[in-house]
Amino acid sequence: MKVFVSRKIPEIGYELLKNAGHEVTAWGDDRPLTQEELIQYAKQHHGLICMNGEKINSHFVNECRHLKVISLYSVGYDNIDIAAATQ
Repeated sequence: MKVFVSRKIPEIGYELLKNAGHEVTAWGDDRPLTQEELIQYAKQHHGLICMNGEKINSHFVNECRHLKVISLYSVGYDNIDIAAATQ
């Protein structure tokens, strides 16, 4: 599975994903992604690990219906439209 990571996470996270056989791509810039940039990267992957700053709303979910998993590396989930993601 190809996984996109929207911001830096601890190195052990990348290692765990790679050791499990996943291909990992990480956003390398210090600035946050715009939603359209996040959508474009997510379209090229099967899974997404994002942070609290990214809005996972109905527009994102509609554009990225192919994703098998959306994971948050943060506390809380108020930036995710749970109803849209569940569909």
